[in-house]
Amino acid sequence: MTSGTVSGGAGAGVCLDANAGLTTTGCTSGTVSSVFTRTGNVTAASGDYTAAQVTNAASTVAANSFSGTQTITTNGALSQAAQTLTGTPITGGTATTNFPYIYYNCSGSTARTDFNTSGEIFSFNACSGYAGRLMSLDINNSLKFGIDSSGNTSLLQIQNLITSNNSSVTMFNGGTTIGRNVADASTAVTSRQQNASSTGHIHDFTKGAAVVSFIGTAGDLNAPTLVSTVATGTAPLAVTSTTPVANMVVAKHPTVQYCGITGTCSATAQTNGQIVFGSAVLNGGTPATVTISGSVRHLRILPISVR
Repeated sequence: MTSGTVSGGAGAGVCLDANAGLTTTGCTSGTVSSVFTRTGNVTAASGDYTAAQVTNAASTVAANSFSGTQTITTNGALSQAAQTLTGTPITGGTATTNFPYIYYNCSGSTARTDFNTSGEIFSFNACSGYAGRLMSLDINNSLKFGIDSSGNTSLLQIQNLITSNNSSVTMFNGGTTIGRNVADASTAVTSRQQNASSTGHIHDFTKGAAVVSFIGTAGDLNAPTLVSTVATGTAPLAVTSTTPVANMVVAKHPTVQYCGITGTCSATAQTNGQIVFGSAVLNGGTPATVTISGSVRHLRILPISVR
């Protein structure tokens, strides 16, 4: 625009010509009586335009849609978060309408039909075929918590809300440790088969795909071998019951064999056999009577010579 003077009759309009100069030629005659209901020297005022009337302006009271990258550089401050959401999640809808308060929904993904009817705060719905992490929490480029596309969770330890001494599950590189570090009478680990009618094992121990031992529904331990490493002088087992155990053979313990009634001993192994021994007093050469109680299958009396 060039400087100069434009003169015209009263009420003549002033406009720009093709060269961006001021002219009164071809302009609509008349003057603007008011702007935004204001007359005189009108200056801009709050509320003159809505966000929808200004290109790329965001509204503070209406929904906005952003297609570009958004970067927030606000620092946190005492008693003031950099970003705050103060609304409440919806809880009165259905599994298809109860949208989460914050929702990432991949473009092209199948719409969720499993919204929690009691409400959801935060949700991801990734596209089919996505193989990355759904969430990662790092400190200085070191992963501390992650959830992958299969729902597997990566973390070092799960612990009690008060202290890890109460209970913890730690996933070391060399294996998993379940721990409790409190000097009290509480149980460190409990395997609970909650339903009393369940017929499954309480606990299975596997190697590869094979179950190598298990604890049954009655608390019975099933294992191919029991190994004790206690020193000689300490009993490896403490058994209260006196009921014989079928098919049990103890090394270095006498076995019971039945020789039959012929002169040739067939040495047939006996089950549930017991060796009963003792002594009876002879009274002046008169045979004494000895009573053996209990179930006796075979009884042999060894002759004793008295001199």
